[in-house]
Amino acid sequence: MIDDKDIKAQADLITDSIMGRRTKMKPKYIQATYHQTIEFDLDELGIDWDKVKDYRIKHSELDIDYKDGTEKTFSATQEYEVDWKWADREAVLDENCNEVNEDD
Repeated sequence: MIDDKDIKAQADLITDSIMGRRTKMKPKYIQATYHQTIEFDLDELGIDWDKVKDYRIKHSELDIDYKDGTEKTFSATQEYEVDWKWADREAVLDENCNEVNEDD
């Protein structure tokens, strides 16, 4: 439930933004992003690229629309391990999930 204090805080932030005033937001979260790669080997899957009209990838499955009107779904042929040692991206976020500039 949102209380009056939260509404006032949000209104103050909007006013500061409109007036060009910068406020330093207190960090609440540190977010780390890691990328996962999957691969579809067209030869291994028996896909003749010359016969492909369109494709899309959703939920880690490859959907192929062929020029003859048929459709087929394929699973990935290779799933790579995530390297959890180092994040691909890190961000410091405030309570509203806005990125906080650490230099402020």
